Amino acid sequence: MSPTYFPNISEDQILLINRVFRSISENKDYLSDPKCPYPDTVKDFFSKQVRLSGGGGEAPDLFEGDEIVAIEKQIQKLLNDLEEYGRNLNADDTSEKLQYFKTKNSLLEKLLTNLERATNLKQINEFRSIVIQFMDEVLTKDQITTFMQRIDGVLTNGK
Repeated sequence: MSPTYFPNISEDQILLINRVFRSISENKDYLSDPKCPYPDTVKDFFSKQVRLSGGGGEAPDLFEGDEIVAIEKQIQKLLNDLEEYGRNLNADDTSEKLQYFKTKNSLLEKLLTNLERATNLKQINEFRSIVIQFMDEVLTKDQITTFMQRIDGVLTNGK
């Protein structure tokens, strides 16, 4: 049995490959475009992978499972994609670079605000879970009902 070989693959390479798959899913003629710089072997590889995946070349669903964690993942993915796009801009693309930095600044502010909201929601949910667990362990069912009614009164009436 031959030893297993694990080639050195960086995260940046995976991000670039994912970007090509997204480009293919957005534009079916991406690989046949005359401006496409890839050699035929690379084009064949991507074409084969798209066919094997059912033609989608789609990214995995990041919204499986916990919604708040999924939102955090999606925001992080957007930040990574934005950074990747900025690294791929050529020195000749000055107007595109200027637009990129304007857009990046605006998007970063919005994405970080949303990430903060998601984190706050996560902390609130964890707190709620701990309080409910504590109530189940310490209070009787009648006490829990009374407590919930009083909280409901505070939330609806402010008293």
